[in-house]
Amino acid sequence: MKMKKRLLSILLSLVLVLGLMPGMSLTAYAATTTVTFSYGQNSKDGVTLSGFVWDDGDLDAFGTVTSTVGNIIKIEVNGGGANISGPGWSGRTWTGSSTSVSGSLVGGPYIANFSSMVVTIESVAVTGVTLDKTGTQTIIVKMVMWLPAFLGVIKIWNKH
Repeated sequence: MKMKKRLLSILLSLVLVLGLMPGMSLTAYAATTTVTFSYGQNSKDGVTLSGFVWDDGDLDAFGTVTSTVGNIIKIEVNGGGANISGPGWSGRTWTGSSTSVSGSLVGGPYIANFSSMVVTIESVAVTGVTLDKTGTQTIIVKMVMWLPAFLGVIKIWNKH
């Protein structure tokens, strides 16, 4: 009978320890949002365009894109003609991580037939954790509850 109790207590202690294991790590994801600007729009969903000049369906001057809802990680300007220059710009696409992005038109007087500008925002709700650029990071949560259960198994084993 004592042997059965000992085995049962060891088994229950191991089940307790194994039950805690799935909670030892979790994955945090950075939420991404896209904001699409049409011709003539200067503010939308926490993103503001300043210094932009719109004329007859064209974008005549590119200014600054500012976000109050997270870091801008990508901007895509759709249309023909000029490209945009500045840090992080390649053609009419910007990549990086900033709350404010500036640029200027090069290679032409304007972006003809401007159709849209898509701004991708990364909203980070988790504080104290730096997320990698893929949007996922494993966070290790230290669990100390398994130690008393493990010591309980050893104590029961040595008692008999």
